[in-house]
Amino acid sequence: MKESIICDFFLARVGAEALGSDPPKPVASPDKNQARSIAIDDLNSTFLVTRKMAASLCDAAISGHAPAWVVGTIARTLFGSKHFTWEDPLLTEVFGDWSILDGDAKLPPSKLKLQKQQLQECGVGLGGSVLSAPR
Repeated sequence: MKESIICDFFLARVGAEALGSDPPKPVASPDKNQARSIAIDDLNSTFLVTRKMAASLCDAAISGHAPAWVVGTIARTLFGSKHFTWEDPLLTEVFGDWSILDGDAKLPPSKLKLQKQQLQECGVGLGGSVLSAPR
């Protein structure tokens, strides 16, 4: 998945539909029992992910503007990338919940609505920025 598309979505430069334009590219694994990996096209800088950005992904999934696989793939990309950062334990929890989704599996809308509400309850981390130094 292209990290730049995720950043553009988080910064509202592209709509949720753009997330579906970059389906995951599985990485071949010799071990059938190994968890599925995805190829990641790297950014050139570090990007700080905020609660507001994660809430916007909840909206995209709830509304159906983004395909079912997007939430899980983005979460795995965020964890697998050296360029995405966040300083909020709630984001770690939410992204962890999403990262276990496989294929076209999706969280029920009620779960996404609850997570969105949790993300919006506290004003911490509602900004967002691109940082110049890698982590």
